[in-house]
Amino acid sequence: MTGLSRRHQTPPAIIVRRHHASESVVNTPSHPWLAPVIAAVVVAAGALALWLWKPVRPAGTEPTGRPPAAPADDLQWEEARAKKLPEYAELKALFGPQKQFTDEQVTRVLELAGHRNVWIRLLALNRLAHVAGLRQAEAVDRLVRSLCDPNFHVRVAAMNALAEADARDRVPDLLPFLDRDEREVAKRALKRLGHPVGD
Repeated sequence: MTGLSRRHQTPPAIIVRRHHASESVVNTPSHPWLAPVIAAVVVAAGALALWLWKPVRPAGTEPTGRPPAAPADDLQWEEARAKKLPEYAELKALFGPQKQFTDEQVTRVLELAGHRNVWIRLLALNRLAHVAGLRQAEAVDRLVRSLCDPNFHVRVAAMNALAEADARDRVPDLLPFLDRDEREVAKRALKRLGHPVGD
């Protein structure tokens, strides 16, 4: 072998080292079961984080589990909802020329006086003011109960209906309202019922 060929010949030790290095790259130990396990752990951790995480809510905005309620004094909103209900048509059919209601109609109006919709309650109280005969006392009792309604407009409507029904024996039920927000309406109702009220 010439001197030139000996200089350009790769030493056997280097060849052996290169061979082992390539084998280490190609034959890297693999674990096919490891990737699915890692993916499952990541998914489980993400699900747990979402379950535990609660967004920060401003004070006073905690959910109640019910749809947002309209403002108590938003009568237009209540009326719009009421017009979509069959009870609205029932009550509107009772308006018009005054006549004596049947027992069935009185029973139904008494029931609707406790309806969840404010506008329906207002219409029902208006009709109860015109109930006469044997069931008038029952209608007046229902009007008095409506004085405790949570809605301001319903309480006011009950006062006006008591005055319309000429329920003079229920004056004591109106007197406490002279010291409340409904005082002006209570004064007018009491005057219509013949009870002296100072200005």
